[in-house]
Amino acid sequence: MSITSVLVRFAGLYVVLMALLAIGFAVAGLRANEGVNVAALAGAVIWPCLAFARKNSRSFSGDEKRRVVLGMVGIDLAIQLASGLTFVAVGAMDVQALLTGLAIAVALHAVTIFLLVTLSGRLVARQLARQPGAPAGAAPIAGPNPASPRGPSAP
Repeated sequence: MSITSVLVRFAGLYVVLMALLAIGFAVAGLRANEGVNVAALAGAVIWPCLAFARKNSRSFSGDEKRRVVLGMVGIDLAIQLASGLTFVAVGAMDVQALLTGLAIAVALHAVTIFLLVTLSGRLVARQLARQPGAPAGAAPIAGPNPASPRGPSAP
């Protein structure tokens, strides 16, 4: 799987998950908030990252991780800008409020995306280390406590 495929999957999932959550909240008579947006973001980030690992039997390299994070942040910015411009177009928000909200949201989303891509990589490393025939250096990132009855942690 290529980095482009990861980014296309992210964009599609993000839009679909946000739409489904917005519809679900509207049907339930609730008002969606930033927490709903972050839930959609989390699912849309983790799912393609794990799919990449499953298809390639590895996590992202350093350069690939940088490209994935920057690509996802760019896509997030475009989606947030597009949805914000609809509010500006109907007069529900002024441009200054859009730009301020966009700066804050995208900054927070960038940190969230970075952390979720990193978390996905750690999950993949643990899964690969547990497979039979894993190389000696592929130990899990964190093992049990040395004082635990399960034994000492991996090096």
